Amino acid sequence: MPPVRTFDLEGTHRLVPTKYRPKDTFREIVEGYDVEDFDTVVSATTLPRHKGATGGSGISQLELVYGVPNSEIVRNTFEFAGDGGRFHDRSRGAWYACNIVQSSIAEVSYHLVKRLKTDREIPAIRQKFQYDDWQADFHADFFQIDSTRKFADYLRTEPVPECYAAGQALARNILLKGGNGIVYPSVRFGEGGLCIACFRPALVYRPRLTDIYTLTIMLESSGHYEVRHARK
Repeated sequence: MPPVRTFDLEGTHRLVPTKYRPKDTFREIVEGYDVEDFDTVVSATTLPRHKGATGGSGISQLELVYGVPNSEIVRNTFEFAGDGGRFHDRSRGAWYACNIVQSSIAEVSYHLVKRLKTDREIPAIRQKFQYDDWQADFHADFFQIDSTRKFADYLRTEPVPECYAAGQALARNILLKGGNGIVYPSVRFGEGGLCIACFRPALVYRPRLTDIYTLTIMLESSGHYEVRHARK
């Protein structure tokens, strides 16, 4: 098991597709503007709760947060785990964030490019994606993984998702021991990038929407790609 230490992380960045923006947050943003059909606009930015959505079975409703600003974005994160990630499986989500926004952009861009690539010949692609930058603070004890060889199995870059197996097993062990999450070096950004995977909704302190970023992926047929980002 990695060591545990106390962290005080202010203003960490989590990029979430703008289309998943909670209704309450959208209402605050457009307040004071003339929106003729508010419900129609909101429906386009709400997380789709479609049949077969994964996640939620591994987390109790007693753990989820209610009645505080932006609690919906935190609940959505933990209830909808997708196909799993580096330190969570399909049963329960986790709040991933980075200390600097460039690290978050690198992490998100890597997975966007993987989705755009196919096994057949890759056509040249130029595609834009819009993300909300959710900042949050953390003041708690977390397990810490560093870049030394003994933790290398948890920080493998490929193949995805097979390289996540060790990290997911570690996360399950930490949850069983009552741990709060893991702090680890960014795999996609390099030196200076620090990431957190928080397992406890109540520890995501003061989540707030701060900026909106447009990521432009330029993918060549050779597989080479370039990512540009712009802040609104």
